[in-house]
Amino acid sequence: MIIFRYLSREILLTFLAVTLVLLLIFLSNQFVHYLGTAAIGKLSSKVLLDLMLVEILHLLGLLMPLCFFLAILLAYGRLYADGEMGALIACGLNKFALMKITLIIAAIVTVVVGFLSLSFNPKILAYRNQLLAKEDAETLIGTLLPGRFQQLPGKYGRVFYVEKMSRDKKILENIFLAEHPATDDKTSKQSVLFAQNGYQLRDPKTHHLFLVLKNGYRYLGTPGEKEYQIIRFESLGLRLDRSNFQFVQLEQDSMPTLSLWNGKGDRNANLAEFSWRISLPISVILLSLLALSLSEVKPRQGRYAKLFPAVLIYTIYANLLFINRSWMTRGIISPEIGLWWTHGFIALITVILLYFSYQHQPFLSKIKNFYERLTALSH
Repeated sequence: MIIFRYLSREILLTFLAVTLVLLLIFLSNQFVHYLGTAAIGKLSSKVLLDLMLVEILHLLGLLMPLCFFLAILLAYGRLYADGEMGALIACGLNKFALMKITLIIAAIVTVVVGFLSLSFNPKILAYRNQLLAKEDAETLIGTLLPGRFQQLPGKYGRVFYVEKMSRDKKILENIFLAEHPATDDKTSKQSVLFAQNGYQLRDPKTHHLFLVLKNGYRYLGTPGEKEYQIIRFESLGLRLDRSNFQFVQLEQDSMPTLSLWNGKGDRNANLAEFSWRISLPISVILLSLLALSLSEVKPRQGRYAKLFPAVLIYTIYANLLFINRSWMTRGIISPEIGLWWTHGFIALITVILLYFSYQHQPFLSKIKNFYERLTALSH
C-alpha cells in the first residue's frame, strides 16, 4: 500500500504538470485564433472568455490520454534513472505488480476520459455552437470596427463602413452602406446609403434585427445608366440578414452519443464520431501499457532516453486514428473495421515491447523455455 501511494503520487503529480503545460500551449494557440477572428470584426470580444472556458473543458478530454502517457513515461523514467525503481524491485516489487498498479491508476483516468468523451464534450460543443450563433445573430454592431470596410453576410452583398462609434458600441456615426444585388437578380438596383448616425434594433414581435439609419441619403441605380434615384430620409430601417447563423444544425461532434448510436443522420459520419469517442478511453489503457514498456532506462541513459521513440509511436497512433476517422466518414473503410485495426496494431506493438521488457520474469521464462523445447522436439 505504501508503494502504491508513492507511485500513484509520482504519476498523478507528473500528470497534472504535463496536463497544465500542454493545456496552456493548445489554449494559447486557440486564443490567438479567436483573437484574430475578433480583430477582423467577425467575433465580439465579450464572448472570448466564455469560449476559452469551453475550450479548456473540451481540450481536457482530448489531451488526457497523451498527458497520462507522458506522465507514466516521465515518472517511471525518473525512478529508473535515479535508482529508486531498482530499490523497489530489490524490496520485492516485481514488474507484474508494477503493471497492476499502473492499470489501477489507468482505470480511474479511463473512467474520467470516457465520461468527458461520451457525455460531457458533446454538450460543451453544442453550447459553443449555440454561443457563437447567438453572438453572431445579436451583436452585429459589436463586431464592427470603425474606419474599416467590412462585408456583412447575406444575399444583398452589403459593404459597411462606419467612421465613429460610441464607447458602448450602440450609436454609429457617419455611416456608409453599399448593397450589390445577386448576379441573377435583374430587377434589383445597386444602392448606396449615407447616414449621419444609426443604431441596431430588434423587433419585439418578429425578433428580426434591423439597422436604423438617421438623416441620410440613398442612391438607387445601375452603373452605366443615366437613370437613378436620390432619396433623402430621416429614418430608414434595414433588415439584417443573419439566416446562416440563426439555426445551428447539430454536427456529429456535438450530437449526443445515443443519437450517434441510433444512426440518425449520416450513418458513416455518425459511426466515425462514435468510434472516435470510444477510442479515447481505450487509448488510455493501451498507452499506459505502452509507456510502461518504454519507461525502463539504465541509470546512465537518463530519464528522457525513451521519450523520442515513445512520442514517435504516439504520433503514428494518433495520425492513424485521424486518418481512419476521415476514411470512415467518407465510406472508404467499413464501420466493422473502423478504428479497431489501429488499436489492434498498437496493442500488438505493446505486447511485443512488454515481452522483451518482461522476458526475464520467471513466468515468461517458463513459457519461453517450454516453447524452445517444443521447437527442439519438432526438429
